Amino acid sequence: MKNKTLNVFFRIKYYFILLIFVLITSNCKHHSETEKRHGNRNNIINIHSLIKEIQLEDIYFSNFAKIYPIDNYLIISDYKSLENHVYLFDKTNFKLLAETAPHGQGPNEITNLGHIGVNEKKGVFYVTDHGKQKIFAYTLDSVLMNSSYKPTVCN
Repeated sequence: MKNKTLNVFFRIKYYFILLIFVLITSNCKHHSETEKRHGNRNNIINIHSLIKEIQLEDIYFSNFAKIYPIDNYLIISDYKSLENHVYLFDKTNFKLLAETAPHGQGPNEITNLGHIGVNEKKGVFYVTDHGKQKIFAYTLDSVLMNSSYKPTVCN
């Protein structure tokens, strides 16, 4: 009788372990709707020959510079810059077109540069100044045409 109860106990234990194993492995095969799987990774493109060096004349950027695209231009902001915080480049040949947002405590100067917001439809970019707690609006065309352009303060 004792052998029979041990045999039944081991069978129940075996079926219980088998049930847990089946439940765990069935969940491994289930993919959620938000999970993305890439099946084909053979489409490798060598872009080494397409990389071009950007020649910047006398402009030095820190490791904290950020790039913002707008239309056919690139806005590069650098809060560590000592003169101007914002530089506009041509997107195709990387030529410097304009500099704006001078560093300083004056009325149209930036004391502590924050982020830049871009509105491509209006051709405007917004520069946040965390020091003055203001947002300055720069019209792209005006910055490109007038080197002494003064931004408007957003309320």
